[in-house]
Amino acid sequence: MDLIQFDAALSSQTTYTSIMLGVILCIGSLVAFLLAYMVLNKYDLTKEKVSEIQLNIKNRKKDLEQGVSKHDQTI
Repeated sequence: MDLIQFDAALSSQTTYTSIMLGVILCIGSLVAFLLAYMVLNKYDLTKEKVSEIQLNIKNRKKDLEQGVSKHDQTI
């Protein structure tokens, strides 16, 4: 905070300090957005994969309602 001349004792900061706080906030938000984008870009969930997972869940629920587990079917 010394770099941008922030003084907690002042009731109002200087224009330079206010602008620099805004710049820091902007840069911090941009960095966070870019990191989130890079992580989500590697997430390879497609509509087909979602449909497959939903069908799997639906089948499991159906099996549980009927009292049959996948383990019981293989024995």
